[in-house]
Amino acid sequence: EWRFGYRAFAGQRRPYPAPLVEGSRLALRQTDRALAIAALEDFLVCTDNLFARWNAACTLGKTLDPGNARAIATLEQLCASVHAEPLRLQMADSLAKLDPGNATALETLQQLLTSSQGRLRRRAAYCLGKLWPDHPAAIATLEALLTEGDRALALQAAKSLQALVPEHPQAQTLLLSSPPKSLERDRPSQRQRRSPTVSAEAAQQRKLQALETRLATAPDPRHRQRAAIRLGQLQPGHPAAVQTLLDLLRSPLPDPQTKRIVEVLRAALTPAQMATAVQVLRPWFPETGPGWQAESAGDRYKLLWHCAQNLPHADFQRAWAGVNPT
Repeated sequence: EWRFGYRAFAGQRRPYPAPLVEGSRLALRQTDRALAIAALEDFLVCTDNLFARWNAACTLGKTLDPGNARAIATLEQLCASVHAEPLRLQMADSLAKLDPGNATALETLQQLLTSSQGRLRRRAAYCLGKLWPDHPAAIATLEALLTEGDRALALQAAKSLQALVPEHPQAQTLLLSSPPKSLERDRPSQRQRRSPTVSAEAAQQRKLQALETRLATAPDPRHRQRAAIRLGQLQPGHPAAVQTLLDLLRSPLPDPQTKRIVEVLRAALTPAQMATAVQVLRPWFPETGPGWQAESAGDRYKLLWHCAQNLPHADFQRAWAGVNPT
């Protein structure tokens, strides 16, 4: 359920937090294989979520029990019932990799060669050509896309065609005629070339000092946040920067802001600071009630998981219980 299932949230069904899903994925691969196979076969029958069935079928038929009949049957059913062409393409690709030569996968990809979307036709043709080498319809579709007028699509089709037929003359001609990307933006400007040489360490130190001053004196909270983020990136473990960012996580924030702060803290926290981070995050995850299921707690959960993976278990338990680190 944690690996493939969905939780109820605000009247909708949302995935479980990404770290929990990843941890469950690893656990499933290490647990009793027969029990895991039986559990996944039951899950495929009882769940009605399309993506959950798709992912579970792939794990069952590729990793736990290669060629599992129920996994193959599930993907065949999805290929036949899903109407969105991009999803059908991906499901057919999954099915063909699970069951090479599968007739449903072949039929689905052949149908997608007639799509009104040129980019989808290219993807379907390339997928078909990789799974069924030298498939004439796949090669013919890519050849047709070379001359349909869309330059970007034609170049993509030429690359796909060259991957399938390395010596294809039309693909080689088109790719050779495409001008290389300019390298001008990689060249230093005259001003850069003429600027005096400055010690990298001295420049770094001046930058840190300027950010520390801004963090301590800026009246605008947004400016202090930006200074703390930059400090945490330049000097992982910077005490004032880490404390500022952790204090921000105590209160609700817009999702993009929370995500950015969590990304910085995951890279900036030292092991000695992780227990404090756990204590800051603890109120967001009560043992009863909705707690961590709240959407706003998702990114905080990633940070909590990061601390749990890097702290000794006893230290994590003490921090979770509210005992100050020694």
